[in-house]
Amino acid sequence: GFVFQKSYDLVNGRIGWTAPSETYGLAVFVKNATKEKYAQYGFGQALGDAFAQAPPRTYGVEASVKF
Repeated sequence: GFVFQKSYDLVNGRIGWTAPSETYGLAVFVKNATKEKYAQYGFGQALGDAFAQAPPRTYGVEASVKF
């Protein structure tokens, strides 16, 4: 088989805040904001091509504490 994938664009973002003491932090993030569908990896085999789809849009909140 022959594995081919068209080009694609990903939009990721992260914005965060860190306390003046740099002890605490808080951030929000998004990965694949536009829900782009693409193969994370793929390979050809004798019985056909195989691929793994990349994760869909993911987002979350991140908190940090430094000791």
